[in-house]
Amino acid sequence: MKLHPLVLAFALSPLSLAAFPAAAVDLVHHGAMQMPANRIVGLWHAVGAVGPCGGTPSGGIQANVVFNAGGTLSETNTMPLAGIPNLHGISGLHTRGPGFGTWSYNPLTNSYTIDFRFFWFVNGYYHGYQSIHREGVTLSADGLELSGPIRAARYLANDSKYMDFCGSETSERL
Repeated sequence: MKLHPLVLAFALSPLSLAAFPAAAVDLVHHGAMQMPANRIVGLWHAVGAVGPCGGTPSGGIQANVVFNAGGTLSETNTMPLAGIPNLHGISGLHTRGPGFGTWSYNPLTNSYTIDFRFFWFVNGYYHGYQSIHREGVTLSADGLELSGPIRAARYLANDSKYMDFCGSETSERL
């Protein structure tokens, strides 16, 4: 029985992928395709100073952010799991969920835009969400520091805007 060359090539193709997994991407370093936008991909520790717009930002907000290849991100911060009482003029015990969002890269400005949101809970009940927008975020030449402004807004459960926040954040690659 004589095999057609094309059939033989298809039959052997999975074997070639197993033998050479790095042919399409650089799996040795992180698996993301080597392009300028993907320099942000990885795990970062962020420290921010944020407060109501027009006021003085307070420091101490810390978070871990994972930027994934393809433009998605996930975030969690150091807010106590037990919550914070009476936050931003809203009485009750405030807790929040993890943040999820997207990022994009502008090759003309060599900067990133980052958008994500997380849910707020007061006394264990859904109370709205917070949306974070960061535009003009820049990466250091060595790729180890990310910094830029923060604009955020907290929305109540009925989608009405409650408060705007402004500040800045600096992140270090972990």
